[in-house]
Amino acid sequence: FGTSRFDTVYFGGGTPSALGLEQLGEVRRRLVGTFAIDPEAEWTIEVNPEDASPESLVGWRELGFDRISLGLQALDDRALRFLGRRHDAAEARASVERAREAGFRSVSIDLIYSLPGFDRGWWLRTLDAAATLGPDHISCYELTIHGGTPFGRRRDAGRLRETGEDERAVNFVATHRRLAELGYGGYEVSNFTRTEGDRSRHNRKYWRHQPYLGLGPSSHSFAGRSRWWNVAPWRGWSAAVASGDSPVAGREELTAHQLLLEAVMMGLRQRSGVDCAALERRFGTDPAVGAAGQIEAWEKAGWLLLRDRRLEPTLEGMARADRLAAEWVRPAEGARNHDGWPEVKQDVESHRLFEGSRVVKEAEREELLRRCLFGGLSVSDGCRGSSGGRTRAAAVWWARRTALPSLRSAARVSRTVST
Repeated sequence: FGTSRFDTVYFGGGTPSALGLEQLGEVRRRLVGTFAIDPEAEWTIEVNPEDASPESLVGWRELGFDRISLGLQALDDRALRFLGRRHDAAEARASVERAREAGFRSVSIDLIYSLPGFDRGWWLRTLDAAATLGPDHISCYELTIHGGTPFGRRRDAGRLRETGEDERAVNFVATHRRLAELGYGGYEVSNFTRTEGDRSRHNRKYWRHQPYLGLGPSSHSFAGRSRWWNVAPWRGWSAAVASGDSPVAGREELTAHQLLLEAVMMGLRQRSGVDCAALERRFGTDPAVGAAGQIEAWEKAGWLLLRDRRLEPTLEGMARADRLAAEWVRPAEGARNHDGWPEVKQDVESHRLFEGSRVVKEAEREELLRRCLFGGLSVSDGCRGSSGGRTRAAAVWWARRTALPSLRSAARVSRTVST
């Protein structure tokens, strides 16, 4: 990244609020002393409601954090017990009010829906209650149950019924419609704000292929055509850092074709859609040319609108964003982009999202999307945001202890590049 100036810093993907103010302050000082960070940078910290005491909130503000993301998950005690959360509904509500009082510029909350045993009426009431708290930003993630987890074992034993695909689609549409009625417009499949200025500057970098630098175990970075990731286990990461070695575990060089397909996939998840003209200028290939049949079918189905070379997903289309991405037909092989890079067949396993026009099986698609978008929301008791949820690139895992006295955690930093 050289002398690049960073304009967003995100402490999250885990529980940074479990660290003391002195520890967080030391990490911040190291960052500011090492990187060129813009004085007007957006600094975000993820916080669990039970950690959001008035003293801590004031302390985080004094450290320079101006945006806070609160992991509420639900606003009633029964649902919170089901999710295995340590806080109760009263603490969840109080955390939002205290964050406001502490002077955070932007307050964001996370909620989870499609919980087994909780009907749509319960979820709509949750959204109504969330809106009364007045957050600037709301993220809503669908519960996905994975094998080998407590929820997965209960499902496999027949003690838990997972929400079906059709019901999840209805819940998705209902979520967007209710929040729109409450004044929160959906700008991405899982993210809602009252104004454009409240949108997460940091997360949009991932969706727009802008460079970002990840620090800490399991974190990922991206610049140009390169993506690399750090050692995942805490012990291995800390040992590498302590010895002065690189903690990078792997790296891949993406072809222009892979970058194009990722841009299409991420565009279908956003209300702004896919700017085909911009992608043609960037890659020398119009992504819509080889997908004319699908686009026409999706327009007839009411899933997509084509306006001035921009493909805009409707609400029903956003509900099927992963499916649309999986069905996208490859542009003609052998084409070259404006830099003369040869386009190659999409045969790298970690990015092989498409197999002809066949829809990849659900489990396959989720795993492939996880590899491309580096995962999603992780919450307790074995539930996680679905592949149709958060596209936050590889959460930075926050360690509870360290081999380095002065470095007890790490932050993910990203920057904006001019085009």
